[in-house]
Amino acid sequence: MSGPGGGEAAPTPPISSEEAFHSLLKQQGKKRKSSEAPKFIKKLEEIPEIALPEEQSIKIALALADRGLVGQFMGRWPSTKIMDEWIQRNWRPQLKNNVICYAVGRGYFIFEFTSKEDRDLVFKNGPYFMGNQGLYLNKWSPDFDPSVDVPKEAPVWVHLPNLPIHCWSDQSLQKIGNGLGRFIDNADHKGQYTCARICVEVDLEASLPEAVKLTVGEWQHYQKLDYK
Repeated sequence: MSGPGGGEAAPTPPISSEEAFHSLLKQQGKKRKSSEAPKFIKKLEEIPEIALPEEQSIKIALALADRGLVGQFMGRWPSTKIMDEWIQRNWRPQLKNNVICYAVGRGYFIFEFTSKEDRDLVFKNGPYFMGNQGLYLNKWSPDFDPSVDVPKEAPVWVHLPNLPIHCWSDQSLQKIGNGLGRFIDNADHKGQYTCARICVEVDLEASLPEAVKLTVGEWQHYQKLDYK
């Protein structure tokens, strides 16, 4: 089994790896900043700083950001063998390429796909279950920390039934998502405009609205929301 970061390389970006990694870190704006110490560290000034090899670390981070997902079945911690068998039944038939599963502690797994297309297909086709336990699934980021018990924020798919067709642009869907939490992605409508689907990271401790009021100039529309 190869280590993280294997598989097909992501298309060469028009910027350097260092710039791409810096951009990736900036996207984690509301996450814990790297300069903030965890609660169990009492004296930050006594903690030695060790610079890791940048080229290899950045290569792995960019590969996982491009083709990786983080998942945990809420309330269930399956073994790697059971997880691999579940993947073969539930994901493998629809994938064009391979996916590798890494157990990283506390019931969490990192799923590294050979291609970004397969990663996006799995992410957008949820939700998934093992028995009656739902799979928490999110795109990997450098701030992922398996030592956190249950994330306060979690991605949910929000359905917008009968969304007016002039509100289906990527910019509009992103604006709606950011109004509910933090927009992550939207599903391909495949030529059907009956129900839009957006993935939004929401605060699990906050109440979720049943509807939103959309406005375009003087035009307004009350849009029903369904959470999956």
